[in-house]
Amino acid sequence: MKNWKITSVVLPAILLVVVNIYLTLREDSEVQRTVYVEKWKKAEQGNITESFNAKAVIKPSEEHYVYFNEEDKDFDQFLVQEGDAVSAGTPLFEYSSPRLEAEKRELEAEKKAAEGEITSIEEQIDKLESYQLSVEADQPIADTADFMDTALAENSVEEIISSIEQDIYRQEYERSRLEQKVQKYEAQIQSIEEQTGAATISSEVDGIVKQIDKDLGNPVIVIASNTPAVEGYFNERQREKASEGMEIKVSSNSLKKKLNGSIQKINPYPLEDPSVEKESSYLFSGVIEEAPDRLFSGSKVDVTVIVDKAVGVPVIPSKSVHKNQKQEYVYQLTSAGLLAKRSITTGLSFHGEHEVKKGIKPGNTVLLSDAPGSVKKAPFITPVKSLDPNLKTMKTITNREKLRYVLIGVLEK
Repeated sequence: MKNWKITSVVLPAILLVVVNIYLTLREDSEVQRTVYVEKWKKAEQGNITESFNAKAVIKPSEEHYVYFNEEDKDFDQFLVQEGDAVSAGTPLFEYSSPRLEAEKRELEAEKKAAEGEITSIEEQIDKLESYQLSVEADQPIADTADFMDTALAENSVEEIISSIEQDIYRQEYERSRLEQKVQKYEAQIQSIEEQTGAATISSEVDGIVKQIDKDLGNPVIVIASNTPAVEGYFNERQREKASEGMEIKVSSNSLKKKLNGSIQKINPYPLEDPSVEKESSYLFSGVIEEAPDRLFSGSKVDVTVIVDKAVGVPVIPSKSVHKNQKQEYVYQLTSAGLLAKRSITTGLSFHGEHEVKKGIKPGNTVLLSDAPGSVKKAPFITPVKSLDPNLKTMKTITNREKLRYVLIGVLEK
């Protein structure tokens, strides 16, 4: 009888415990279970920047090549030396043209010959004019007795004077023709002198004379630009992430602050022949927006490549984000004291942080670990995180919260 009574009490108790355990653990159970929450964090509004670092060196942004065409030209001398600073318009070297000099000498000879002919013609004209004056002065005075002889003499003198005048006209015409010829020679000589006077090649850019080939092998002069740039190498993983136009940050111990820039070019072919046993490296170059004056070529710098970034977005720790076959989710600690499963849409993820595009707002609290798989919404308990009652802490509490805490204290009394 006594055993029967014990059995009648124990069996229902065991059955009750088993049923409760079953209802609690069943996947679709509506029985609420209290979840112990040890680590949690509030979502913050912040920035996420995905980046990687590479080594680089400062180099001129470009090189300007100066050539010398030896055809019909003789090189005279260089006017600059390696290391000289030049600006646009600075003379670099001089040359002369034998062909132009020969043409000039030929034209000067022809001009001199024409001027000699003009001098001879002017002397001939002077003689003809003197002869004309003498003929006119020796003309006899006619009288009635010798009228016939006088008429014949006058006709003879007029013919002589007319012939002289025709000779003078022809000589003046020839002189005019030769003078035009001399003017043409002078114009041609002046044109050649202007060309030979400009027989210098000047720089088209500002920069530093990097190299001079005194053997006159082209390019005879290489000018490095004053504008600095960066040049370095990407490994295979970095090459996959990087692309031309991406933002970069340039830093070094000699720089007071980071310099902004962008990737200008990435060589698509490896620096060395591809090998199975060796990782490939890819040359890249980047431009710097505003470089300080004391940024020397050859300086070693660190380059941070900004692959992607999200600015002013809700940010949560990556370990608070969970994923099933359908979607991503987090466990949110609500103000009602419940641990709720929330579906979210994430964006950029980098260095242990996730951007949240949808589902969580700044200020929401999320669980930093996974909850039991069957929990969708359940009460939670968490250790009290005591705050030191200092002035800084008090300033973070709103007036409404202060009043609430005061009332709780009074009512608890």
